[in-house]
Amino acid sequence: MGNRRLGRPSATQVADDVISGLRAHNFPTIPIIQMSLRTHNCDVKEPPHWLFWIPYLFMEIFIGTPLTFMFLSLGQYCSSGILTCWKFAPLCSGIGGSMFLLCFLTSLYFAVLPAWSLIYLVNTGHLANQECSLSVSSFLPSNVSSPEHYVITPADKASNNYTFTCKKYYFDSQVKELGLNSTPGNPTYTPTNLSASEIIDNHKSALASFGFDTTNLDLDLPYLYCIPKMHKNPYKQRFIAGSSKCSTKSVSILLTKILSEIKSGLQRYCSTVYCRSGINQMWILKNSKELLEHLKSTHFSRVHLIKDFDFSTLNTTNSTFQIERKTRKNISNAFTSKNGNRKYKFIVVNYDKTYFVKEKSESENKYTETDIIQMLNFLIDNIFVVFGGKVFQQIVGIPMGTNCAPLLADIFLYSYEAEFIQSLVSEGKRYLASDFSFTYRYIDDVLSINNPKFADYLSSIYPSDLEVKETTETNNSASYLDIMLSYNTDGHMNTSLYDKRDDFNFSITNFPFLSSNIPSSPAYGVFISQLIRYARASTKYTDFVLRVRRLSDKLLSQGYVCGRLTSPLRKFYGRYGELVIHYDVPLSRMVDDILS
Repeated sequence: MGNRRLGRPSATQVADDVISGLRAHNFPTIPIIQMSLRTHNCDVKEPPHWLFWIPYLFMEIFIGTPLTFMFLSLGQYCSSGILTCWKFAPLCSGIGGSMFLLCFLTSLYFAVLPAWSLIYLVNTGHLANQECSLSVSSFLPSNVSSPEHYVITPADKASNNYTFTCKKYYFDSQVKELGLNSTPGNPTYTPTNLSASEIIDNHKSALASFGFDTTNLDLDLPYLYCIPKMHKNPYKQRFIAGSSKCSTKSVSILLTKILSEIKSGLQRYCSTVYCRSGINQMWILKNSKELLEHLKSTHFSRVHLIKDFDFSTLNTTNSTFQIERKTRKNISNAFTSKNGNRKYKFIVVNYDKTYFVKEKSESENKYTETDIIQMLNFLIDNIFVVFGGKVFQQIVGIPMGTNCAPLLADIFLYSYEAEFIQSLVSEGKRYLASDFSFTYRYIDDVLSINNPKFADYLSSIYPSDLEVKETTETNNSASYLDIMLSYNTDGHMNTSLYDKRDDFNFSITNFPFLSSNIPSSPAYGVFISQLIRYARASTKYTDFVLRVRRLSDKLLSQGYVCGRLTSPLRKFYGRYGELVIHYDVPLSRMVDDILS
């Protein structure tokens, strides 16, 4: 299924073809300009003026008129009004009132649309969205000559904020990432002589052999793009391969469901081992909430060390052969018992559930161990990206831009971690193995608590081509995911919220403005959702209040009313008392501390 041995043009030839197309214009030299755009009442590209009539006429023709004639017919048949004509059958009593209420609300809602527009038209002489003075150019700083010289992308970690990146700088970054034009780059990608249409045809044939229907699929290869990391100093780029119609997406989605069930089985097994032996070989975390639950349930006598680490080359190193081998081993283990006998024959993938079966299954969506391994090998060997009109194949690292990539990374790294712990136990070093019990990993971020030897054993745990860097801020604190962990001189651990967006050197837009075209109720609902997030992460009341005051000040500056913020705060205090009970603070004081 793989295409590793495809004929490939020289890197110089590909570089000339790609770069000649990208450097056809004289671009400005300003690398990145950050912009925080808020939602306005009129869009840059206005919709047709008659657009609001579509839902009104649809509801009137297909719902309003049929209901009216139905009520009329029933009323004439029963010689009764709308509310009583339904009482001719006991089961239908009450339906009349409900239908009457629904019709009234529907008519009222859709009557407002043309009424508001007509009133506005009479008073102003034009429709509301007929004239709009806003344009992209109106947002640009004075030193930006023309918007067509820039690539507009969302900022990493802050998707509601847009950056204007010089096209030359943008394309040069991607050329360097691909290793073109004699730049060092990395060996992750290699050019191929196959055209995109030929690759897609090959993928369709493979998908058909796996049982996928490809007759009506409009498939495409993902394209390589990047978004700026504005929280880094200096700025860096996050490279992404994405396509809404990726030719391998259907296989990747199926493998996501299958690998999720395999990962859950590994977690259940490791949990049993941990309960019986006190040794933890499952470091995988689902999210920061799970980390907080672990920390609360674990009674540390004294915290004396917190370290966090990051895999800087997880997606750009590692032999695909090793990824396939490690993942294949865990897939096989899921189908067999410890003594090597076959435990399950199929894994069944339904719409809402995935499970193993021992013998027979009537489901059409059942897959054997061999089926899964073949699909996995096909996916890993057929990751392509398009850039500058050329096609490149990823030959090294975890597949980028595919749905199951996080699961592949989790299972791949788990294999090394579990093998390391098991080797310590088999060598009689159980005490050393237990030191790793408070180790947590979320994809490529690792947290180690109370283990001064962790850094010394990194080379023994992970393969040599994986570069792992320590990212601990200070001797007694470390940021991990969106949590800041610290401990005092008594060894007591405290947690607070950590937001990478605080490191931006500009104010970001991450909450709705009340002047935008959204209902006010969902906008105020943002406040209570953030209260839950802040309280869950903050062990100290002062940290909680500091975060909420910063949030409330920002919301008030965006048009929110202080009085209406009090209601969700009171609702939060009443419904989520378990999150604030350890603060030992009455509601009145909390309201004063936050909104006074």
